[in-house]
Amino acid sequence: MIPICKPPRPKKKALEDIPFHEYKAILSYVLDGDQNEIIKMYTSNIFSYDGDDKKTIEQKKKILEYAKRRATGEALQYILGEVNFFGYDYKTRKGVFIPRPETESMIDHFLHAIGSKYYNTKDYFWKKEHLKILDLCTGSGVVALTIGNEFLRWGKMGSHKGSFSTASIIGIDKSDAAIELANENKDLYKRVNVKFEKLAIPEELQKIKNNTLENEKLSKIISEADAIIANPPYVPRDSFVTEEVLYNEPHDALFSGNPDADDNGMTLAKSIIYHSQFSRARMLFMECHDQNADELSKFAKKYFDGVYIRKDYGRRKRYLQCYRGFRNLRNLNLKEFLAQLPRQLLQKMLYK
Repeated sequence: MIPICKPPRPKKKALEDIPFHEYKAILSYVLDGDQNEIIKMYTSNIFSYDGDDKKTIEQKKKILEYAKRRATGEALQYILGEVNFFGYDYKTRKGVFIPRPETESMIDHFLHAIGSKYYNTKDYFWKKEHLKILDLCTGSGVVALTIGNEFLRWGKMGSHKGSFSTASIIGIDKSDAAIELANENKDLYKRVNVKFEKLAIPEELQKIKNNTLENEKLSKIISEADAIIANPPYVPRDSFVTEEVLYNEPHDALFSGNPDADDNGMTLAKSIIYHSQFSRARMLFMECHDQNADELSKFAKKYFDGVYIRKDYGRRKRYLQCYRGFRNLRNLNLKEFLAQLPRQLLQKMLYK
């Protein structure tokens, strides 16, 4: 059992042990991306770097301050206060979960499932007016905002996907800090039709009365969604988690369920699958732990016509892809199969 009450503080590193890409990220942030200055300062000793003007001295102080904070084990994203996710820049800070590259792969598959002409989903999503997307456990809001930004990009392309630019997206989370940060990120992309609500998904499998949850507002939001994407807390409490992650990130965003319960991190994930049956949503994408993927898949098959386990870029079982009311996606010819692969994975297959 992981002692999540008082996580151990990461061991302090020497400044020279900070990885190259992290040190370069600090330099780029402090120097506003000035490549010439970054190269000069990186290739020389920071203490002997030429330039005694006030601006350079302040920059040196900031770089050393950030480097020392990173050496103590503080997450780089929290130090810089920003993260790049799916090609978009977002704010981040302590108290809110840091977005991961694994979630980028789920968004890539989600967008492809909605927008590809080779999926049978097109007969529903392409013709749907005022499409509604629900992002559960939204955190800093990057999933909802990224999907919204991609829909706007499709509209600018002037293709058949332009209808998605009218879609509305709602993200919900139980954390005040997460919703506050999500709204700040929303201010960075004001043209995106996204809103955030503070609502908690019940972890217990509630008894449903007349297809309505106890929380009427949550029940309405879920029932009206056409597609759901979720990244709930799913880390099993007995699995290995680095000291740096335990020390930095909120445990509510990592672990699910009662600390004394032997739920293996699946409490909230099962609740989402169960409650989504009372939605009109034709599609559910949900991130999960690789050791739980098979069991969650069996559970999801009680409520969905088709359930598939998808892998992330590291080839680990990472999320569920659930459908209802569509043809079996395994019945594809070669052309259709290649077309439904995410672009990054297809490029990796062709050019590795």
